[in-house]
Amino acid sequence: MLRVYDSLKGEGIVIADPAMAIDPDLKMLFEYWKRLRRPDGDAHYLDLDFSTLPRRLLPWLYLIEVERGEAMRLKVRTVGEMVTRHIGIELRGRYLDEVKGAEATSQRMRFCVERKLPYRIRNTAKWDNVTCTSYEALVLPLCDEAGQVAYVLTVAKYDHVEPVAVSDSSLSSLNAPVNLPRFTSSVLDEGFAYWDQIRGDRRMPRFTDIDAIDIPKLLPHALVLDVEAEPLDFRYRLIGEHVGKFGRKGLKGRSFREFDEKKPGNTIFDTLATVVYGKLPRFGRSAYAGENPKMQMFQEILLPLSDDGESVNRILIFAEFRGSGSAP
Repeated sequence: MLRVYDSLKGEGIVIADPAMAIDPDLKMLFEYWKRLRRPDGDAHYLDLDFSTLPRRLLPWLYLIEVERGEAMRLKVRTVGEMVTRHIGIELRGRYLDEVKGAEATSQRMRFCVERKLPYRIRNTAKWDNVTCTSYEALVLPLCDEAGQVAYVLTVAKYDHVEPVAVSDSSLSSLNAPVNLPRFTSSVLDEGFAYWDQIRGDRRMPRFTDIDAIDIPKLLPHALVLDVEAEPLDFRYRLIGEHVGKFGRKGLKGRSFREFDEKKPGNTIFDTLATVVYGKLPRFGRSAYAGENPKMQMFQEILLPLSDDGESVNRILIFAEFRGSGSAP
């Protein structure tokens, strides 16, 4: 019988009953998994049919294969596009014990395999030094004919912010019309297109590649942050008029660690960290929390800049604030 696994806190495993999942897609997959269970109580991987699942669910799924030898190992066989986009790294074909930061995830999945019980988790991940926004996941065991767990099926739904594109050596997937459909915005579209143009065939452009003469309409929406290392921090370098109008005053030259709401552990800091470590653009949308009562939300695209082509030393941001009278 499924139960809340609070008793496992003493073992360092904090997970919960999957029946308590909040996200409707997680609930749907849990009901599907329950229908796969045979009279012996096990859900079998041979009965898994992805074609019977809603298509919208597939980008959030990944499948882990259980390899048994001298030691059990967990290998990522299939991973959905949205999972890859959110975590900012490619997991397909990798063993979890080779992914830095995945130790706790591996421990929880071993529990799933050894006890043949599903679980739900809400957490924040940092794999390969790429910090993800918070997520809710459902982890489901799938057995073979011998009754051993052969695969672990997982659906993960991420909060708040989405990356623009998956990691790709050619970066051909970085395409504004494809990756920015949710926030219909000429500012974000044109800002991304400009960044894409000035980087050419490089992974990232340099700060000195930016020419203000080329983007007069975008300048009020632009923000540039200096990236400081050891410890990681972000310092305001340039603030456009539109951004400055709706943000806190006197930010130029100040660092994120000076503000409690922007320190490490907060969504805004952790999101910027994914740009630094993942070396990929991200875009986001949040409710407005400033002093202007007419504003309701803001959206932004975060674009990495690099002087040496390897490490991100600045981040170019194009932001747009919208109120009740703004066009959708």
